[in-house]
Amino acid sequence: GNFPLSDHLAAIDNKIRGFEKLSSDGGIKIVEPFDSPKRINLYGPFDPMRNPEKQTKMSISFLTNDITNTFETFALKIFSYLLLDGHASPMYKALIDANIGSDFSENTGYDSSTRMGYMSIGLQGMNKKYVPLAEETIRKVLEDVHQNGFDSKRIEAAIHQTELSIKHKTASFGLGIMHLISSGWFNGCNPAEL
Repeated sequence: GNFPLSDHLAAIDNKIRGFEKLSSDGGIKIVEPFDSPKRINLYGPFDPMRNPEKQTKMSISFLTNDITNTFETFALKIFSYLLLDGHASPMYKALIDANIGSDFSENTGYDSSTRMGYMSIGLQGMNKKYVPLAEETIRKVLEDVHQNGFDSKRIEAAIHQTELSIKHKTASFGLGIMHLISSGWFNGCNPAEL
């Protein structure tokens, strides 16, 4: 900005000078993966604004990585983008374009806000009878991506999008940086590596 950084740092130093650094054990437990997949069925209220035949939501979640491994975390964010983002993504084509569900569920994507990151792929606005088809389709798409990878143009676009988001400076740039690093920092990552 237009304001001298040294003045701001001096004011901050004046306020925090009397405090000492505390060490912390983190207290953050590493989640152990299940020995086998778990299925949880929950029932919620009926939505009178939606088609009564399409009230089901489903989601499959995978425990992925310890987010202190910043390279894996970055790679999983790119993977999530390639797999799920936009109408050209493999999951969108296989699940939504195929009318298995009307949209992705709210929790779909990679989440690195906890010490152990996880990825969820889910649908909403679907008929209950399509849940097994959705599960099978998700498995098949993941197998296909494992075997054949992603289109190179989508990979280039994902990297370009990431570069642009880092370079784009806005009035709330500092808040954006804090938001970007806070969950990793609070979960034991070195903020300088984020």
